Amino acid sequence: MTWQIQVGKEIVVLDSERIYTGNANPTQEEKLVRKAVGLPITKQLIYYKNKIDPSSVVCVHAYSIIAAYQITERWFVIEIYTEEGKTIRIHSVFLAEMQKPSFVADMIEQEANVE
Repeated sequence: MTWQIQVGKEIVVLDSERIYTGNANPTQEEKLVRKAVGLPITKQLIYYKNKIDPSSVVCVHAYSIIAAYQITERWFVIEIYTEEGKTIRIHSVFLAEMQKPSFVADMIEQEANVE
């Protein structure tokens, strides 16, 4: 399945059959794909196995886009492939949140406010 997303003045084609790199040096096309799904453009993508444990971080080796949805904002289901060889499906907005330096602190604070 493919989706056409407008990013600035360009139309980006997202392809569910394609695997994109998670490393810090994506191609120009991959930069546009990352921008279209809300991921950082020039850094290694990471995933936290435990959202409140900073030592649980693993690098995303590659990822693919499984599905696209839109209610008010567009979001995606992304399947990530870690360097450990694991495959994980995750909401694109949550994966984007994991890229922020304050992610673990934000999650710890959120957990404390729930209790």
